[in-house]
Amino acid sequence: MRPQEACYHPTAARAALEVAAEALFDPRIAGDFMSYRRQSEAESSTFPSARTWAGSLARLLQRGPIVSLVDDAVTVGQAALRRFQPHARRAGIPLGREERRAGVEGLAALHARLLEDAHDPAWITVIAFALGRLIAAEASQAAARATESAADEAWAQLDRAYANAAAPALERLLARGPMVPDALAVRLGERAGCARHLLAALVPEGALFAPANESDALTRQEFGL
Repeated sequence: MRPQEACYHPTAARAALEVAAEALFDPRIAGDFMSYRRQSEAESSTFPSARTWAGSLARLLQRGPIVSLVDDAVTVGQAALRRFQPHARRAGIPLGREERRAGVEGLAALHARLLEDAHDPAWITVIAFALGRLIAAEASQAAARATESAADEAWAQLDRAYANAAAPALERLLARGPMVPDALAVRLGERAGCARHLLAALVPEGALFAPANESDALTRQEFGL
């Protein structure tokens, strides 16, 4: 993928990232971010809204190194998705009957879209969500260790930068550690399946889980593509 692709149109990228933000900061999982937990405990929050978060990070999708990271992650992600069918839902998220039905149907539609088109904006949502979940997990594990390493501190910084949409700090940290971009892309791509399932549980409604032709029509109409 490259910035001129339709999925990198600023409005399309913001919309895709906003869906990721709504899921990442859903009260059921938002506390997985170390920085989110700490601010919640202090009863003070500086976290941006989903719309502001998406707008800030969308600018990174015009940067060559970030585009390459997403591109490589999508390549790995498509190969990973070909090995598995979307037959299971992520456990632990309370759902009503209609939510469960919509999520199951939407999951199959999203699976088809992701396999068919590496340039579908849904990939931005999936990779951004997978990145947030990876950062939250690694930062939490780092905080639990008795002795902090340089990599542990880097994960903590990533946690703060990602949760607060601090784009310049995030770009620097993604480029220079704690994980080299090639290895990070592999981790993100391999997590695409898990990200897809958890997204289906958290945000089962909306364009992300619409059939490919319906979603494409909505994208062209809304974004003027």
